[in-house]
Amino acid sequence: MSVNRADDQEITKLRHDLREFMHIIGTAMRVLPQIRDDDVKFAETIELLQRDRADAAKQLERLFQMIAEK
Repeated sequence: MSVNRADDQEITKLRHDLREFMHIIGTAMRVLPQIRDDDVKFAETIELLQRDRADAAKQLERLFQMIAEK
């Protein structure tokens, strides 16, 4: 497999992963107001969001880096 094809496949996977992260974050933002009174669920949701946001930021940085290298 050529390097360009491998890069294209990785870019496609990164884009897919980012869409999933954005969907998770969007869903959580709709749910948060509904669980605001449940401190445990609220804290767990915030923790998951922070982890997903950090993962998405890393993926986005990698995607931009790969695009810049092309």
